[in-house]
Amino acid sequence: MLDETDYGKYIVTNEGGPVDVNQLKRQMYAKLRDEIEYIMSQSSAPLSQFLEKMMHCYQIENVVSFISGVKNNQDPAITMASMNPLGEFQGLKSVSSFASEDFVSLF
Repeated sequence: MLDETDYGKYIVTNEGGPVDVNQLKRQMYAKLRDEIEYIMSQSSAPLSQFLEKMMHCYQIENVVSFISGVKNNQDPAITMASMNPLGEFQGLKSVSSFASEDFVSLF
C-alpha cells in the first residue's frame, strides 16, 4: 500500500515477514529529512535559515547520543543506527574520530 506512494523507496520489508516498527519509523524520518533538505536547497533566507536552525536540535541530540554510546563502550555501529535521521550531518563522522580518542578534546 505505502510502497506505491512517495514513501515506497524508504520502506524496507522483510519479504512477507512482520514489519519492524522501529525501522519503519527511522525510514519515515529519513524521508522527512530528505524533503526538508530539498526545501532548504530550493529556498532562500529566512526560510532556509529557519529550517537549518530547526535541524540543530536533532544534530545536538545525535552528538550527545553518540558520545554517551562511546562512553558506555557501545558498538559505534549500533549507536549510529539508533540515531534520529533528522539529526544526521557531515560533521558527525568527525565527532566519531574525536570521541574514540579523548572526551576532553571533543568538548
